[in-house]
Amino acid sequence: MKGSAKYGVIVYSSDVKKLSEFYIEFFEMVLLRETDEFISIDKDGFNIIIHTPPIEIQERNFNAVKLFLTVDSLEEAKHQVKKFGGEALAVVQYVPATG
Repeated sequence: MKGSAKYGVIVYSSDVKKLSEFYIEFFEMVLLRETDEFISIDKDGFNIIIHTPPIEIQERNFNAVKLFLTVDSLEEAKHQVKKFGGEALAVVQYVPATG
């Protein structure tokens, strides 16, 4: 499938190469894209982005796994996040590609 990934998970890691190699070897995932900041891998349409943490995150607020889903409106999604007491990042770092 070409284009942007519609769903999957972002996993923050200080060693993206090592973790991606684990997923590729153990789960037979396919490498889709590799940059200095992240590696995108896929298995049967499920995308995993292994990423260096993009911002300084306080240890008590840090969760190493973030699900991602496609939304119709980024602005509406940010509004809903705030409505439920969350905080949306001001900048979208990238759009994961499926290959």
